[in-house]
Amino acid sequence: MKRFALLLGALVAPLILVSCGGGGSDLGDSPEADAVRYRQGVMHAIEWKVIELRAMADGDTALDEAQFKESAGELAALSTMITEGFGPGTDIAGSNAKPEVWSDWDKFVAEATKFAELTRNFANTAQQSGFNAAKDMAAQVGGACRNCHSPYRKSGQ
Repeated sequence: MKRFALLLGALVAPLILVSCGGGGSDLGDSPEADAVRYRQGVMHAIEWKVIELRAMADGDTALDEAQFKESAGELAALSTMITEGFGPGTDIAGSNAKPEVWSDWDKFVAEATKFAELTRNFANTAQQSGFNAAKDMAAQVGGACRNCHSPYRKSGQ
């Protein structure tokens, strides 16, 4: 529960900073800029979870099976939030998204849906069968991130 609170804080902090006048000023002050900040927060949280899970799966950090299961579940929840921040008008300067997000919207949504399904299966496997059954799926999750970032995220971002 403590980790979920930290995760929630990571998602909400950019919005609080903006409402207080700090952070994210390069995006401007508009509902569209807030949506971009939201999606960036979701993506950063996903990145943190994927890095943590991959490190345990690859043996780069000590295994904490309970933490692995919890983080896999949090990743699955975050993955369902991806498309929420890509509404009309959110292709603004300062965004990392390529124009193809909107020009290939159906394909983008399909990729995000595949990622959500993969992370849900990953989390379910971790919960039901444990770390050893799920650890090899961590590489697939990372690959799914790259599959979407390549066509839809500006390089070097």
